[in-house]
Amino acid sequence: MRSALALVFLAGCSVAAGFPGAGPAAPADPAPADGPAPASTPAPATATATGGACDAAHDHCLPPGTWFADSGDRSGGSGVVGPCVDRDGTWHSIKHVDVSCDAATFHRTEPATVANAAAGTLVISYSASSREPEGYPENETRARQGRWIIAEIGEVDAERGTFRFKNRPMEMQLAGARVIVETQSTAQ
Repeated sequence: MRSALALVFLAGCSVAAGFPGAGPAAPADPAPADGPAPASTPAPATATATGGACDAAHDHCLPPGTWFADSGDRSGGSGVVGPCVDRDGTWHSIKHVDVSCDAATFHRTEPATVANAAAGTLVISYSASSREPEGYPENETRARQGRWIIAEIGEVDAERGTFRFKNRPMEMQLAGARVIVETQSTAQ
């Protein structure tokens, strides 16, 4: 009986943790080649890198037209934003999980470089896991489902290719950051 309970517990943990092969399969990437992706599925990424690296050269494997939904909450000096795309005037999440794109503000971005990232610049940065030491998503799934943080840059170390947020001591990689180039407000 204990063996059966342990097996059920472990299977449940693997589903909750999102381990490959655990639980239902993620939705297939959409779209017939002759039309837009259906609203209920994530938009396809066209910049997927060979071998899965989602660096700046591959636009962090985000689909064309990706904007980040921003609730404006900056408690602690930073906030979490979600990648979305506009389809027919409605914002849709590109994540496989349920994420709201009903924010009042949306940001269009481009990969950060030493030339366009400086102290005072508002950036959106991928929050890399320990298995992503380069600072960018290891694959398209992580780019879509990972955590993206918005905050102001406090300082840039051009030699190391790193930066620190103004109100957070954690060092981040420029390779996983995106500079905001346009902002749209949906507030009336």
